[in-house]
Amino acid sequence: MKILFYYFFSISICFGQLSFNGINTWTQSSEISLAGGGFLIDYENNFKNPGTLKNSKRKIRFSSINYPADITAQSLIANGDYKEHTFGIRVSRINYGVFEGRTIDNEVTESYSAGDINFEIAYANSTLSKRINWGVTGGVFLSRLEKSKARTIMLSPGITFNTKIFTLGMMLKNFGKVTSQYGSVKEKMPSYLIGSISHKLSIIPLTIEFDHSYLINGSHAYSVLSGIYKFDSNLFIKAGTSTNRFDQTINSSFGQNIFSDLGIGLVYKIEDIIVDINSYSYGTGGLVFAIGISVYY
Repeated sequence: MKILFYYFFSISICFGQLSFNGINTWTQSSEISLAGGGFLIDYENNFKNPGTLKNSKRKIRFSSINYPADITAQSLIANGDYKEHTFGIRVSRINYGVFEGRTIDNEVTESYSAGDINFEIAYANSTLSKRINWGVTGGVFLSRLEKSKARTIMLSPGITFNTKIFTLGMMLKNFGKVTSQYGSVKEKMPSYLIGSISHKLSIIPLTIEFDHSYLINGSHAYSVLSGIYKFDSNLFIKAGTSTNRFDQTINSSFGQNIFSDLGIGLVYKIEDIIVDINSYSYGTGGLVFAIGISVYY
C-alpha cells in the first residue's frame, strides 16, 4: 500500500487529496509529452479547454499510458458536429493494480484492486465570427479503493479568444460537488483556474504555449511551457516542461535533474490516421510512456 500511494502522489498534479487525485492524473497520451500543458495547441485537440472543441476535426481517439509501479491509464475520445453545434465525449480509466490484503496483525487476506473511472460530455460553440469559442464539460468521477468508493460531479467551463497574433484561453477545471468520499474527513475538490496563451511563430514552423494553473482550494500553483514543431505535413515533434521540476529535483546526477519533468513526443500522420508516441521523465527516476491513435471520419 505504501508503494501504491508513493507513486500515486508522485504522478498526480494535485497534492493533498486522497479520494480525487485521479481527477488530475494524465489519461491522454498527448498530455505526457506536453508535461500537462497544451490546452490550446494540443495537436490532437483533446479539448482539455472545452472551448477548443469547436476547432476539432471529427475523430475517435484511443490513448494508453504506462506509469511506474504497474499503474496504467486508458482513455477514449470521440467528437462531432450537429448543425452548428459541437459535441464530445471522453471516458478515461486508471488502474492501480491488484494488491495483497493484510490485517492489522499482518495476516494475509483476500486480494483487492483500486481504480478510477471518469466519464465526461462536452459541448462547444462560437461567436463573433469564431473569434470567441466557448464550451463546457460535465461529468462524473468514480474512485474505488478496496471496498471503499468515492464519487463527485464535475463541471469545467472554458473560453478561447482567437486573434491574428495569439490565442488566449481561460477555464475553470473540475469545479464540482463531492457526493461520497473515503473516510470521514471532508475533502475539497481539486479545482484549478487555468490561463493559457499560445503563439505561432512566423520564422519557423513552431507553435508555443504558456499555461498557468492555480489550485483554488489550496496554495499550489505551477506553470507549463510547451510547443509543437512541424517538420512537414505528416511529421510533428512536441515537448513540454513545467515549474514542477523544482519540486522534483533530487540529490542525484546533474543529467538526471536536467531531464526531470520533461516530456517529449513524436506524431506521424498517415492519411486519416494519426499515431503519436510520448514519454515523460519524473524527477525521482520514474518514466512514463504513452501511445495514442486517432482516426478521422
